[in-house]
Amino acid sequence: MEIPTRVGLGGTALFTVAGFVQPLFGWWLSGPLMVICAMVAVWGFWPIVSNFRWPWKIADISLFDAVTEAYGSTRGTSVSEMAEYRSDSPLFWYIYYFDVVAKIPIYGTLRFSPKRERVELNNYTPELIGNKIILIEVYGNKIWENLCVKRSDLKVAFERLQETARGTSSH
Repeated sequence: MEIPTRVGLGGTALFTVAGFVQPLFGWWLSGPLMVICAMVAVWGFWPIVSNFRWPWKIADISLFDAVTEAYGSTRGTSVSEMAEYRSDSPLFWYIYYFDVVAKIPIYGTLRFSPKRERVELNNYTPELIGNKIILIEVYGNKIWENLCVKRSDLKVAFERLQETARGTSSH
């Protein structure tokens, strides 16, 4: 198994003791021991459960996935031409489109903080690292990571992108 679990000899021993205790003392003692064993099992297998990809859609989508999806859906239109004109990456154009034109909120975590907050793009420069986008403060040392948008907001942004593509293609 690639991901180590925390269930070991201790959990197994406790479960075995609970099985031996049941005939001697009844369920009033072995029942709570079984519940403790179940909690140890859930705690022990959490590394596996936390990496599991659920088959249904989650409410948030990473900013990288959102902007690449937007770029792909507008490829070959005047909107993608505007984005490609940008020298660093067309994906960054879509980030600013989401923020300024579509006005959809972007969320992220400040580096070293687990708290997810709404990110204001003012005074930040996006940087592409692999398949992740981070925001680096222009005149400071703040870095925003784990950037995402809500899927429901993304639908609105895509509709506006399609409207913009139709509106600029007629000129």
